Amino acid sequence: MFVQKVMVPPFQRPPQLAADLGALAAQLVRIGRALGAWFAASLADRAQRRAVRRACAERTELLAMAQRYASTQPEFAKDLVAAAGRDR
Repeated sequence: MFVQKVMVPPFQRPPQLAADLGALAAQLVRIGRALGAWFAASLADRAQRRAVRRACAERTELLAMAQRYASTQPEFAKDLVAAAGRDR
């Protein structure tokens, strides 16, 4: 039986700069993913706060309108107050 000898070059470590750049790229990818998740959560929180502020402003407008109509149209003013209370 014939056995062929294969010459294999010795293992050489990659240059240190290339290894450092690879590690830096991997770290930047992880940071980018974390920032993306934080940004999405921040947008969702901002939208929720905006919705709460809008609902509060609408209730305030209804109550102010009820106060204006309280002397001239008391039944309509009561309806406005009830509508502001149902908004919650």
